[in-house]
Amino acid sequence: MPHSYLVRSETARLAVAFTPSRVEEWFSANGTPATRLDDVAPAFDIGNILASAESFRVSVAGPPPTA
Repeated sequence: MPHSYLVRSETARLAVAFTPSRVEEWFSANGTPATRLDDVAPAFDIGNILASAESFRVSVAGPPPTA
């Protein structure tokens, strides 16, 4: 099921379960750790996301929503 999230709350929390396993490795490969909670997130690079998706058996339907 294609989906995405747009968080509009400064206090929101999200718990998610994924199957099959190993998708967490895809998140780690494409994520950038925050050093502080008030750091600005880096620019979203859909090219890198798409380039790594197939090796993790992930299908990307499009960019995330924007405000």
